[in-house]
Amino acid sequence: MALDATKRAAPIIPTPGEQELLASLRNVIGERPGGSGEVPEKTKPETKAEGKAPFSFLQFVFIIALALDLSLIYVYVLDLFPGVEQNTVIPRLAQLLPIVGGTLLVSYLDQIRAWVLGLTAKKSFGLGCILVLPLLLAFQMRFYTLFVDLHPATAHVQIMEKDKFNDAEFNDTERHFLRLKKPLAYRVRIDNEASEYPITALQVLKGTLARWRWLGVSPLRLEVLHEVNVSSPQPSGRLEVLAPDTLALHLSKLTRSPAPVPGCADSSGSGTAQSCSTTPRFTPSAGKAILYKTTTPNTDGLTINVNSSSTAHVRKWRDAAFQALAAGDLPANTPVLMVYDGAYWNIGTILNAPSGGSGEAVPPIYFWSEAFSGDNSPSIRLPAGKYVFVLTVDGCHQFLSGEVPMKEEEQVDFLTACNT
Repeated sequence: MALDATKRAAPIIPTPGEQELLASLRNVIGERPGGSGEVPEKTKPETKAEGKAPFSFLQFVFIIALALDLSLIYVYVLDLFPGVEQNTVIPRLAQLLPIVGGTLLVSYLDQIRAWVLGLTAKKSFGLGCILVLPLLLAFQMRFYTLFVDLHPATAHVQIMEKDKFNDAEFNDTERHFLRLKKPLAYRVRIDNEASEYPITALQVLKGTLARWRWLGVSPLRLEVLHEVNVSSPQPSGRLEVLAPDTLALHLSKLTRSPAPVPGCADSSGSGTAQSCSTTPRFTPSAGKAILYKTTTPNTDGLTINVNSSSTAHVRKWRDAAFQALAAGDLPANTPVLMVYDGAYWNIGTILNAPSGGSGEAVPPIYFWSEAFSGDNSPSIRLPAGKYVFVLTVDGCHQFLSGEVPMKEEEQVDFLTACNT
């Protein structure tokens, strides 16, 4: 049923109790009787803009440059006052610089953004800081360094500058940080003309960063090359050396084999008869080599079978002749370089075992070779160390062990070895 229009339009009159309640609510929100129901301007809550200026790339670059400049200034202070670094407290505090500095930069990021780089009353100060940065970078170029590990440590070091070799200067008494003027390419000579190392600009930059020890930058190993003379029964043939891949070996101008000497590990538990397999597998023939390691020391003369081929005796070079092993000659868990001559596995040299249980692996060993012709006394240059030399000439394929540097007039005597 439809309602009467006059009844629908009739106002609702609140009761006295409801009127009292409405009056209390108006008093709370500040509305005056007869008002529009809007909250007065003076009672509206204040709102603040939530938006922030975006963090610009320029600001990021500034913060990074500032941190680098502070660190480099610290290094420069150590250069001026070497005795400061001897204080055990100073290096420990220096290790905290990245943590403390990073925390401060993050904590005051908004203040740096508004104060130094923002469009505020401090704008002139911020622009001044940016203009100072190039001056600081130019100042930094005065103490670039090359981080080196010299062998021997007392070697005479020279640097080529303006097409002339000049004596080098170091920033430390241990002679690890070689002082340079600019981050450019150099040539560094160690003792003699054969030991000239090309240095790239990247190596100079890495050497400069090495002053922050927490970065873990490794030194550049620079070794003196010594002349090694060989006596050969024939004037033509090939001379090989077994050695790891180092900068010094590349200076020797020898040709490195594509693949390293394969490892071969025995776990038979026998002290007199052992076996091992390589990856990839090969059939032993004269001139082949393995890096052998066993879990059991030998108790007497020893035979090994490589890659299930045939059993062969192991010999050592002693008193200018090959001899069978004595008990204990082959220690456990120690890599030993062996060369096959077609009938015997001959021990070249026993390499250093990993120390301190660190799991440090023996570096890969390669064949480094050079052909010679018309010369019964070829010579090569090698850094100091123990080596296995292999000579291949018509009628003789022989190997000998030797230590470099050799005594004056001493040779790797293949003439005698090939005639025995």
